[in-house]
Amino acid sequence: MSGREMAWRVFASEYNASTMSVTGEEERSPSYVITPLGARINRLYIVGVLTEIENVGSEMEPMWRAKVSDTSGESFYISAGQYQPEAARVMAKLKAPTFVAIIGKTRTYTPEDGDQMFVSVRPEVVKEVTEKEREQWVLECCKGLRTRLDAREEAMRMAAPSVEELMKLNFSQTLSEGVVLASEHYQEVDTDPYKNLLLSGLMFFLPEYKDERGLLGPLPSRSSQVEQRPTAPANTSVQQIADAQPKSDLQPPKTEKMPDGAKSDNTDAEAQLLQIISDLDTDVNGASWDDMLEKGKASGFSQLQVEELTNELLDKGLIYEPVLGRIKKI
Repeated sequence: MSGREMAWRVFASEYNASTMSVTGEEERSPSYVITPLGARINRLYIVGVLTEIENVGSEMEPMWRAKVSDTSGESFYISAGQYQPEAARVMAKLKAPTFVAIIGKTRTYTPEDGDQMFVSVRPEVVKEVTEKEREQWVLECCKGLRTRLDAREEAMRMAAPSVEELMKLNFSQTLSEGVVLASEHYQEVDTDPYKNLLLSGLMFFLPEYKDERGLLGPLPSRSSQVEQRPTAPANTSVQQIADAQPKSDLQPPKTEKMPDGAKSDNTDAEAQLLQIISDLDTDVNGASWDDMLEKGKASGFSQLQVEELTNELLDKGLIYEPVLGRIKKI
């Protein structure tokens, strides 16, 4: 069974600015897109507004292409065909505009006559969601963006950035490795546009902006450069905007209907998944992701729900990943 990669939450503008991909030297090693801030992405979790969708294949062999806009004003480019049958079946029923959540893998393309790399997403799971899921995703993106900004700026202050030195500053090994790769490829980057992106993401939660944007807004702009993001009001700090956010917006939403017999509270769902992990933890390496997913589905959870609950448990420090694709209870 293949190892499992955790799904990153990043805004489309950071992902689309990527011009670097790496692949391990071993056979069937995963490939990664390295963003300018050092996210080392194999899989993504995206929540946004489906703004365009079309079948560019045939009725017998459909190939669905779609654009999913996030609050950065840019879009993720999604494509699914015969090799992603579950995702393609769901996409065939979708109508724009609507909120969608997607778990998928990175895909890169470099034209033969050019040196520019284009990125897109190959979906594994697609489902319709509500505005609440989108709000929670934006908040998680902001948290991760702030951490990557800090790590990237620390690296730019170092004469020779290293994984060890970044880890001494309490950055994770995964992020430290990505930041070192980004430092070598992109050299120094202007972090101001990404700080502005962070401010814009947090401003999304202010009541006056919520009233203005409408249910599905904002829809994507024609801009494709992160430097062209709208600027925050003068003298506005990240902390001021975070403090202005209603406390209710910080509460995790219910992502899906819970299995029959289970309570809708996330705490109960987390306890169920913790029990599944404990039951499968029969050796030193912990429970395998594939077995967790299989047993989770037997208990009524979807793949998306297992993914979300696993990430919540990781964030709370109740589980950890001793090796790739293995989960162990603390």
